Amino acid sequence: MNESNVNPTLPVLQEIVAEPPVALSYLPGQSGTLVICLAGVGTKQSQSPPREFYKMASQEGANHVLFVSDASRSWMNGSGIAQQIVAAIEKLADQVNATRIVALGNSMGGTMALILAGLTQIDAAIAIVPQFSVHPERVPEEQRWRVFRNQITDWPFEAITRLHTDKTSIIIFHGASPDERIHLDRFPKDAKAMHFVFPDMDHRLAFRLHKKRKLNRIIRHAIAAKPWKLRRAIGQAGGLPREVFERTQRQDQQ
Repeated sequence: MNESNVNPTLPVLQEIVAEPPVALSYLPGQSGTLVICLAGVGTKQSQSPPREFYKMASQEGANHVLFVSDASRSWMNGSGIAQQIVAAIEKLADQVNATRIVALGNSMGGTMALILAGLTQIDAAIAIVPQFSVHPERVPEEQRWRVFRNQITDWPFEAITRLHTDKTSIIIFHGASPDERIHLDRFPKDAKAMHFVFPDMDHRLAFRLHKKRKLNRIIRHAIAAKPWKLRRAIGQAGGLPREVFERTQRQDQQ
């Protein structure tokens, strides 16, 4: 969901020097919370990934926001990309005296958020419709991003085989369409993770929740670490805990 198209009067992010294909920009805040917004693939191959979620992440100027984009669409597998992003996060966190760091992303950005939780200090990782993997041998039926995955030659982050709940609060959202089940069904189960499924949603989950005016509230509670309010907001938006969704599916098949 490209926020620049939703409201052209949004605050302008400050560009930070970065090595392509990584692009970095920063929106100042007032609190001790730093939110890392990680771009998804976008809808136009010829353009850089759009800036997403930074208005929601900012919460009207309360939070610092670092927006991260990977024009190569490598799912963090590109040479030096992970190291460059981690260095930028750690440098900015030190500069703003961050006491809480949250990674937030949609689709590819969601996958990147979960990967970052294993690479640096991330207090919460919020992943909306993330991919388990785009590796052709891991998910051979996944064809949506083959033009980008065919350009990936090395796979240091081949798949999300572990959720780093030992030091990070993990929050994942998936739809239940056939394309989403490719990834949902492969994700590791971790009792400490908050994994939710929206049975009537597909990969456009964020966009559809935003249109229903449900997304901002969910993101706000997730960033602020308010699990009870988060679960209530998700339930009101039609989401179910993964274990409840899977139990319902088994019952329906009997």
